[in-house]
Amino acid sequence: MVSRMGAGPILIFDKSALQGLSVDETVMLEQFFLVNITPVFFIETLADLQKVDPSGRSPDAVVRDLAGKTPDNPYPNVFHRTLLVNDLLGYAVPLTGQIALAGGVAKPDTRGGVSVVVDEPPEAEMVRRWQAGEFSEIERLHARRWRAGLTQIDFTRKIDMARRLVPPDKLIVDLQGAWRFAGRPGRIRRACRRAVRGSGSAALQHIRAVRRLRAGR
Repeated sequence: MVSRMGAGPILIFDKSALQGLSVDETVMLEQFFLVNITPVFFIETLADLQKVDPSGRSPDAVVRDLAGKTPDNPYPNVFHRTLLVNDLLGYAVPLTGQIALAGGVAKPDTRGGVSVVVDEPPEAEMVRRWQAGEFSEIERLHARRWRAGLTQIDFTRKIDMARRLVPPDKLIVDLQGAWRFAGRPGRIRRACRRAVRGSGSAALQHIRAVRRLRAGR
């Protein structure tokens, strides 16, 4: 299925916002907005398969009902880690407020220009399955792991680490400034290693990112 992305303001919502709307209200979202769904929305929705609902509904019913409110033609955004790693490797992320879609093929259009054709994302098929109450075993496993992982997070420690990373009076506006602030190559290498960790060919990406930061590009 191929569809043309229409004009309209881009809307990003979280799970709680969608829960507060009726089914009729969510239907209108696609009529007035380009609905940009972030990866964390799908993760949090799926994680409800392992959450006790205060009203007594089964976890499957909770996720099914939430999927029923999710727009049928979503524009899922690329995962932020993917954007981060590619930016470190020199593929700049356009800060234009546009939706970062995965894939896409450039083709001549009928107006003499070039349009990017994006097939239906796999997330759309996934939402349709959830609307029917169909969940795979691997999805249930991810839900269990997500819930278990949340109990292990020490948010106070993470906030303290972030505060110690850059002093509040320090302003860094470009790569050269970041390099000067790092002071020693070891610090910037460790930062790059953390950024690309778990992204596939992490060793090669780490080397490329360090070279780019040293060059100030």
